[in-house]
Amino acid sequence: MRQWASSATASSSYAGYPPERATGAPDVQGCMDSQQAWASADPNGLETLELRFATPVFATAVNIHQNHQPGFVSQVEVQDERGEWTKVYNGTPSLQSTCPFVVQVNFGPTTYRVSAVRLTLDQRSGANWSEVDAVELVGVP
Repeated sequence: MRQWASSATASSSYAGYPPERATGAPDVQGCMDSQQAWASADPNGLETLELRFATPVFATAVNIHQNHQPGFVSQVEVQDERGEWTKVYNGTPSLQSTCPFVVQVNFGPTTYRVSAVRLTLDQRSGANWSEVDAVELVGVP
């Protein structure tokens, strides 16, 4: 089963780029700054984006669609139905030459149902607003 996030919250957001813009299927065409995506308030900070999914699944992957300044996702965690977080990805944040860019995080399957995903974006090296267009959770109900 593949599903897009149904709701989202973030540690911050830039005016006009709320976390809800990272829900649903990707809708930014190409590599560009777009208010159809989420962006943090600080273009060079350490930020989190939490996404909820309608159907908890035994997860096997998370796909993160980035449309502007991609490559600064430094950590991905998944949350079980009890609210506990487990880290499934650690990466070194750096600007990617491919844009738009999809961070594909494969793992598992988890032994528990995943109901949420938390991304950490480390933009402290000068990302200048690394935007997230959509997040997909892959797994078995």
